[in-house]
Amino acid sequence: MKRGYVLIVLVLTLACTRPQQPTTFILIRHAEKANDGTDNPDLKAEGRKRARRLAELLKDTKVAAIYATNFKRTRQTVEPLAADKEIPVRHYEAFQ
Repeated sequence: MKRGYVLIVLVLTLACTRPQQPTTFILIRHAEKANDGTDNPDLKAEGRKRARRLAELLKDTKVAAIYATNFKRTRQTVEPLAADKEIPVRHYEAFQ
């Protein structure tokens, strides 16, 4: 009988502590970059268009945070989305 109570308590504890909504991570590689001979190029016009399309695709999606490296191409890929959602882009070091 004691085992039954332990099992019920365990099941109820797990049921109460499980998140109601799963957390979803969306990973995006930067859009098309220009070949300007540098290690930190801007996006091409096509890349800027694709970045705008990303924001359009996620317009009805709740976005809690946006992360990008400090490379121009990664920042420029997420800037339209960040502007639409009115949230800052959080930067992290690419090679750490």
